[in-house]
Amino acid sequence: MLYIKTCEYNIDSGYLEAEDIFGNKYAVDAEAVEDEFTHSMYSRSTLDYLLYYEPVKYLDLLFSGNLPEYLLTHKYGLDD
Repeated sequence: MLYIKTCEYNIDSGYLEAEDIFGNKYAVDAEAVEDEFTHSMYSRSTLDYLLYYEPVKYLDLLFSGNLPEYLLTHKYGLDD
């Protein structure tokens, strides 16, 4: 479990920047994650949604190793 104090996506650098309650800082290259885990436009839109609207969940999925399974089951931006 992550204890994130601040988390935001820096569009200028392309990094998701976070700091936990212990003072550890994280910088995740969002483009590298996208290249590694996405194989369709739907998974890219899901990652974009998480990055902009739920950055803490994005970090949690990435660090826990559950991101590939999540991308297979959730598709944001599609009509129901």
